[in-house]
Amino acid sequence: MNQATVIGREAVTKQGFMHPVDVDANISRLYFDLAGAATDDAIYMLLTITEPSHILYGSDYPYVAESALIGAKKALEGRLAKHGLNPGDIFSDNAKLLFK
Repeated sequence: MNQATVIGREAVTKQGFMHPVDVDANISRLYFDLAGAATDDAIYMLLTITEPSHILYGSDYPYVAESALIGAKKALEGRLAKHGLNPGDIFSDNAKLLFK
């Protein structure tokens, strides 16, 4: 964020037009989807901003061929395990908890 943005935000906050935003608190309430190309870097970065329970997997089926999804799922299972994540949590259990 540049200096002008910071000064502008402080000015409108002091005038009562805006309330301070707790970015970290807002991000902590979000859930993230690993559908698509979830690289090691993407998983690592997610783990720096959220808890494992806020990471889900959406397959994009039927818009992605089943054969492609099966291969991608196997590769993702390995990447998740490498980061200490339980694939079962990511593929289903976290969604069950979220959607009850």
